[in-house]
Amino acid sequence: MQIKCLTYNIHKGLNWNNSVHILPELKEFLQSIELDFVFLQEVAGKNEKLIERFNTWVDNQYEYLADQVWDDYAYSKNAIYDHRDHGNAILSKYPILKHEVYDLTLHKREMRALLFCEVETPNGKLHLYCTHLNLLHKHRKVQYEMINKIIKENSQNNPIIFAGDLNDWFTKSQEFLTEFACTNQKLKNNIKTFPHKLPLVQLDHFYTKNVNSLELKVLKPQSELSDHLPLYFHGEVNFER
Repeated sequence: MQIKCLTYNIHKGLNWNNSVHILPELKEFLQSIELDFVFLQEVAGKNEKLIERFNTWVDNQYEYLADQVWDDYAYSKNAIYDHRDHGNAILSKYPILKHEVYDLTLHKREMRALLFCEVETPNGKLHLYCTHLNLLHKHRKVQYEMINKIIKENSQNNPIIFAGDLNDWFTKSQEFLTEFACTNQKLKNNIKTFPHKLPLVQLDHFYTKNVNSLELKVLKPQSELSDHLPLYFHGEVNFER
């Protein structure tokens, strides 16, 4: 079974310096691509201040983006502040049988989580993970160990797609997400997804298990939609019978 995915840090629907609300343009961009699953980071659940500043602002951005294209979705409200919250989201064309949010927070300045979804496809169950990790590598090492434990508990016998903004420009994640044969999907040439105007590093990654890579590429929207560029993955899932 072939699947098409995108991982994207959408910067809460704002441009790089938070001066322009671009969620309507982002929705148009996402819905112009044939995608089975969308992995999103920095998705706003609500923001009581920005709703007054931008007349196009909408709360529950994941619902707005999924409308009429992705029948199911899940959201992890892990970064919670006064009058606002944001987190990760997964949009799916197939039914989400269950989802869980696992806390990866190590200190209050960076509230992080791992969003897990079990999806029922026509060929079998597929396990999806979406996350946004800490800035410091010593913190990410701890979070990778936490993620490995979660994967061990949930997904030993299921194909896996793990995606998100790992804040890991040295791809050190390869050292830690290997216990269950999750493979870092990458090209021969370095993928660069950040910053959007002049990409210098790869912060955004796909890892898979029992999914063969057919295509991986950075997409470049015509207009400025975030401080990141989106990463596209096309693969073929191998379901065990």
